[in-house]
Parts: sequence; C-alpha cells; structure tokens
Amino acid sequence: MWLTILLTIVLGYCLYRALALPDNFPPGPWNLPLVGYMPFLGKHMHKKVAELSQKYGDIIGMKIGSYSVVFLTSLNVIRDTFKDEVFTGRPDFPFFLLRSDNKRGIVFSEGKNWYDMRRFTLRNLRDFGFGKSSLEGMVQNEINELIADLESNVGKPIQLRNRFNLAVVNALWTITTGKRMPQDDPQARLAIQQINDVIAGASSGSPMEFLPFLTKFGPLKRKLHERYASLSPMLNIVMTAVKTHQQEHTPGNESDFMHTFLERVNDDQDQNPNFKGEEGNLNLKNVVVDLFVAGAETTSSSLLWFILLLATFPDIQEKIHQEIDAHVPADETPSLEHRSKLNYTEAAIRDSMRFTSLTPFGLFHSATEDTKIRGYDIPKGTIVFANLHQIHHKPEHWDTPDEFNPNHFLDENGIVKSSEAFIPFSVGKRACLGESLARMEFYLFAVALLKKFTFKFPSDLPPPSIEPNSGLLLTAPVYDIIVELRK
Repeated sequence: MWLTILLTIVLGYCLYRALALPDNFPPGPWNLPLVGYMPFLGKHMHKKVAELSQKYGDIIGMKIGSYSVVFLTSLNVIRDTFKDEVFTGRPDFPFFLLRSDNKRGIVFSEGKNWYDMRRFTLRNLRDFGFGKSSLEGMVQNEINELIADLESNVGKPIQLRNRFNLAVVNALWTITTGKRMPQDDPQARLAIQQINDVIAGASSGSPMEFLPFLTKFGPLKRKLHERYASLSPMLNIVMTAVKTHQQEHTPGNESDFMHTFLERVNDDQDQNPNFKGEEGNLNLKNVVVDLFVAGAETTSSSLLWFILLLATFPDIQEKIHQEIDAHVPADETPSLEHRSKLNYTEAAIRDSMRFTSLTPFGLFHSATEDTKIRGYDIPKGTIVFANLHQIHHKPEHWDTPDEFNPNHFLDENGIVKSSEAFIPFSVGKRACLGESLARMEFYLFAVALLKKFTFKFPSDLPPPSIEPNSGLLLTAPVYDIIVELRK
C-alpha cells in the first residue's frame, strides 16, 4: 500500500513538472506531458495563435515539446520586445544547428558572432551597391533574360514556380562572388528546387524542432539528415565558390564580397576570433549560404503570390497596366526613377506582401538570459514568436484586413502612405538584413513584367485557390498561368 502511495506521489510530481511552466510566465492554454500544446496548434499555427489571443491577450505562454514558448500578438509588444538585445538569440533546433555548422553565419547565429557577421556583411554589401540604385543595372539584365524566357512561352499554360529564383538571386550572387549564374544552369536550378522543397516541408511547430531528442534515433533522425542532404546542390555551389576564392585570393583583392571577407581572414593584425582560421572559414561559408537561400526564395515567392493575386483580381491588374502606360514611356525600361509616379502599383505590391504574409512568424527568437516582457518572467532559452500575420490582418490596423486591397496604402490623394503595422520583414535588431534589396527587386521585376505582359488563368481550368500552403512560409499554391503580350 505504501509503495503504491509513494509511486503515485512520484508519478504525480513528474506529471506536474512535465506540465509546469515557470512562475509568473505569461498565461496560456493547458499543456500535455512531453508534447505540450503541440498537437493542438494545427496546420495553420498563425491562425490558432490568433484565436488563442482572444482569450489570453497579447502575450501567450505555453509549452511546445521541450521548450517554453511565448507568442506576441500585438504591434506595440512586438516592437518593444524585439528592440531588446536579449531577444536576439536563436533556438537550438537540430536542423538550424546542422545547417549552420552550430550557429555560424548570420541567420541562425547569435551573440557576438551574429553581431560581427551582420555588421561586416551589411557594411561591405552596401559598398558593392546592396540596396542602392547602382545595383539596378544588374537586376535589369536578369529581368531582360527572364522576359525573353516568358516570351517564348506566350499563349500557353505554364507554371512560374522556380522560374524567378535565379533571376532574383543573381544580382546578390554577383556582388557576393563576382560571377552570375545563367538562368538555365542545371545545377543552380536543382539547388533552387531542393531549397524550395526543404522549405515546403518545414513547419513552425514540428516534432523535429521542438522534440530534439527524437532526432537522435529512428525516423526523425533519418528525416533530419535527408532534409540536410537535400541542400547538397546548393552547398556544392557555395563551397566551389569559397574554394575558388581561397585559391585565387591575393592580398589587397577586395573585388567582391568573398574576397573582402578573405582579406579580413588573412589580416594578421585582426585578432577577432570569428574571422580567424577554421572559425572564419565556417562563417564565410555560412554567410554565403544565408545570402543564397534568402535571395533565392523570399522575393521569388512574393512574385509568385503577386501574379496569382493579379490574375485573380484582373481589375487591379488593369489599373496597374494603366498607371504604367501613363508614366513609363513605351521605349523605356521601368526603373527606380519611375517609382514615385507609380503609386497604385507600389500600393498593390505592399498590400500583396501584407495580405499573403509570406513569413507568418518571421524567424524564431530566443531569450539569451532571464528577462521580462511586460512584467512577465521570461527564462533564458524561452522561444519567442511574433505573429506577423495576425498584425497584418487586424481590423484595428486595416480597413479590409482579409482582402487584397491596394487602397490600404494610398491616402485620399492617391499617394502612397506608410503604415507602422506593415512589418513583413519583422522589426527590431533582427529585422531582415536584405529588406532594401528585396523591396527594390520586387518593384523592378513586378513593373517590368506588367509593362510587358498580362497574366490570366487558363479558361478551361477552374481558378486556383488563394489559400496558402502553410508551413514555415505561407507559399502560393501551384497554379497554371497564361502569359499574354500586351499591345
């Protein structure tokens, strides 16, 4: 009898510990042992979190697998939280660690290494024209090659998936490595396809991330390494570029970003360990991987969404056509100089990003030490999500939050206006480094394509859905489109 009572007490305590959250943790739903709230998050986690915020407020606490997790669901709380350096950490997810050689590079690193890599990368890419009009010529060359490809497919149903990626990434790749990749390069196309497949298979709350001990054996171990192996074509491209630069580098050569990085690595007067020896080489590799993946995927996915929305709402597409015709002469290539006159087009681009919210939570943050959010205790290691999708769909910020409506970004005079609730690149110290380039490229590609083409769905097929494929990114469904030359 006493043994039974003792076992009951021990099991009860273990259950309590499994379910317990830290004292003074933000309020949230009940958690199951081991898995926490994971089984209830569903496929559309951003929608479930928005639903929970109706009950628990702007700051929601819960367990997901092995981690204490906080969701932020109001604009002010997100801004205040992410400006604090204590929330610049990244969680120790197995795939993050494997992909980044244990938190090297920019995207998955933290602490001083992240600070050094981000500062060096942003400063030097800017010197090479990153996000500036001087990069425009490179982008225009890629656009012209893309337009030639689409012209050869005029009038027949095609799919645009994987067609934009290399064109979008090439300007960044050129200033990174000094060379561009032909848009029909089979190895580069395979790398793009594999990256897309990896991202499509990832989710925001999966056991692979939140139950990391399961990746040590069995099916999840195989899945983890299969996912990493899928990146081999891209990693081969990057490592080939790195090795070539290492072999060819000579002192004083700063002709592209990689040579500039190697100049720092080889500087005997520079004792920063993040640039020295094997550490420096791993950081170089991972910074270049980060740039390739980010450049190849997000803007391309945004363009796929934009064309899907314009074909779904042809009246909006027609207004854009009219505006381009009015302000871009027939014999001129659309440029950044035309941007200030293309107010409706710019508003449509912005509302496309808002409506689709490609990265519904951005990238996950974690607390690097014990801290607080609005009086709640947040222990070191707590993962913090910002529900950017929810901010982009709150009635308090938008007149028609669940509609694609360019008027969200136009004032009473039809001039583009800003909104503090428009945060597709997140906010704070870990906001997207590539925002300026992404917005420039999105605009240049969109205007050039719409000056040249009309996009329509095949008449013999039902129109595709505009419901996203839900995962780490909210990507557009695969769709057939007919490209018509405009007269």
